[in-house]
Amino acid sequence: MGPGRCLTAVDKDGRVLVVDQGNNHLVVLGFEGTEFSYLDSFSAGLNAPTGVAVDAKGNIAVADTGNNRVVVLDREGDLRAEFTAPKDGYTRTFNPPRGAALEPCGNLVVADTGNRRVVTVRDALPGCKTWLPLVVRSGGAEPPGHLRHPGASPPAQPTPARGILAHSLGRYSPGCV
Repeated sequence: MGPGRCLTAVDKDGRVLVVDQGNNHLVVLGFEGTEFSYLDSFSAGLNAPTGVAVDAKGNIAVADTGNNRVVVLDREGDLRAEFTAPKDGYTRTFNPPRGAALEPCGNLVVADTGNRRVVTVRDALPGCKTWLPLVVRSGGAEPPGHLRHPGASPPAQPTPARGILAHSLGRYSPGCV
């Protein structure tokens, strides 16, 4: 599955969400003491999912790599939203996304690996307003983490974004721990 991908996430109730890429599922495990227990499994039409994140409200973002999309599920695994591109109207579709994070205010941040960018999808969930969509390049001719407007020309060979680590201060880093 490779470095830099978030294959697990833990929600506020301690449930462990695990991407099962080979079986196209998101598995939900309980954890008590030193024991894991199977709680549930969601498919949501997933095809080779490679990343998962959960927000404080229990929304689950899954990078559905094989379908070139990111889905947002509720706590029960029901589909809330699906994104195949940013909602800005002038950037490319995801190709393929390999990581996702949800901001507390409702924006979705996507590691769009094939397009070598990290994109903020504004207002993915109700409650957040952002003036411009952001594209973060993770390497190449620009410094790591350099912010650019999506209309600007790209660097010669940026490093593909493979995952996103959401910090509590609202900053993002390529990769995941």
